[in-house]
Amino acid sequence: MTATRFTSFCLLFALGLVPLFAQQFNTKDKQWRLNEELRARGLINQQHDFSPIDEAFASKEADQLITYYYLAKNRQFGYPRWNTPEEVQKTQYTDEQRRALNLEVQQRAEERLRQLSGLPHYLGERIETLATVLGKDSQRGALIESLSVIGDDESIVELGRFLFDDRNPDVTGPMPPLTLGVPKTIKYEVAGYLTGLLRRKPGVAEEIKAAAKSAPGWFERVQHWWLKSGEAAPYRRKLADLGVVLPPGYPPMAELKGAKTTISQVGASNELSGWRGWPLIVLLLVLLIASIWLLVRKGRGRKRVNPCITP
Repeated sequence: MTATRFTSFCLLFALGLVPLFAQQFNTKDKQWRLNEELRARGLINQQHDFSPIDEAFASKEADQLITYYYLAKNRQFGYPRWNTPEEVQKTQYTDEQRRALNLEVQQRAEERLRQLSGLPHYLGERIETLATVLGKDSQRGALIESLSVIGDDESIVELGRFLFDDRNPDVTGPMPPLTLGVPKTIKYEVAGYLTGLLRRKPGVAEEIKAAAKSAPGWFERVQHWWLKSGEAAPYRRKLADLGVVLPPGYPPMAELKGAKTTISQVGASNELSGWRGWPLIVLLLVLLIASIWLLVRKGRGRKRVNPCITP
């Protein structure tokens, strides 16, 4: 293999590795998702065919799986897609049948979401990216809830990442206090979902498991548990090792010393935070050095003279 061909091979090989280090979950435009949603409604409503859920899982369409989950949670399946006599005739359910259908879709979508490796970190990056975008607070809340649905240790780490997040670009001026139980920032939702997940965990302080939103100081107790308790230390260490940018004003943690995680600047949009492409850069450098070495060696070989041949 010549040096030139080897160099071309190295570049093509490296480019082929790019998808391994890029975003591992597929995303499609709104029109595709709308068409896919309508197709899924037809198959599920009329044939009890749940293949769209499995297809979304197989192609790692995480957003589509989340869409199916929330549609079912809000009891949207079992209704006609269009208000035409033919469509209405095909979709006739009693309230009990409709409830059972949506429950099955919700459970299937939830099971598939839990099987997608790396999904909690993907959701955490989405939540961070939307932190400074107007009109996206409700979407961030839905993604936070999705973390609670997955419910594994990685999800707990990502929830803790936003436990002190005061950002809400939809609110101008000083952040109003928590009134009538309506959270003005996602940190209150995060605390609620955290306590819900922690109730299932052994070895967690009973006062945290029993924390209720109606109890005075419940939110501060959850924050204190996250920052100070030994029970939360494994989650804090995992957060520190993620290499992500934390919301501005995140309190200091001992685990953050010398770790990859940093505190973001106020108002920063961290769309590229936590990028995992460093292995690819190292590989490209190694391949480039090898190519240069072969070229130099080939050039030297051309200048050699056979000592057995006299002029």
